[in-house]
Amino acid sequence: MVVSLAELPFAPTRPTAKEITADWITITWQPGGGPQVESYTLYYRAKTSNQWIVTKDIRGRTSFSLMELQPYTTYQFRLFALNDLGTSKPSPLAEFTTSQKGL
Repeated sequence: MVVSLAELPFAPTRPTAKEITADWITITWQPGGGPQVESYTLYYRAKTSNQWIVTKDIRGRTSFSLMELQPYTTYQFRLFALNDLGTSKPSPLAEFTTSQKGL
């Protein structure tokens, strides 16, 4: 008899910003190791907001581009990894500020 122990995925690494413009940010991250990850869920919000915006079911990649953001605004980001057993702990929180709009 073979017994296999399944585990929740580990939390992803702190998100980093690959590209930042006045209204666009590309967020990247790395898996936290451990069990296989099926998808990621990204939470983000303007730092002045209490409400998180959720992007679910990010599969097969470790980056995501967010568009239609506000210029010169600080946004907070955190990620969760998901597998058959459930959801990881959150990644460390990251903050990035969009640039000012050009003339």
